[in-house]
Amino acid sequence: MVVPVLLLTGPVGAGKSTVALEAARRLREASIPHALVDLAWIGESWPVPADDPWNERLAHRKDRSAVEVAEEVLRVAGWLGS
Repeated sequence: MVVPVLLLTGPVGAGKSTVALEAARRLREASIPHALVDLAWIGESWPVPADDPWNERLAHRKDRSAVEVAEEVLRVAGWLGS
């Protein structure tokens, strides 16, 4: 299965998160399955491990790409097959 990816890069304060949120809003309004993956936001997952209160291990995992994380989110939501 081909999964299109929109990658936003740029310096701090460039508006990447704003653009990503707007893209997600428009996709949602169009009923298009999608996943918004933001490295800084991954650390906001809860509950956090007792030995990692800032969730740094999760936010900085090097063994999976953002595409793999997005695919997992879509699979769990039922939008992708196994």
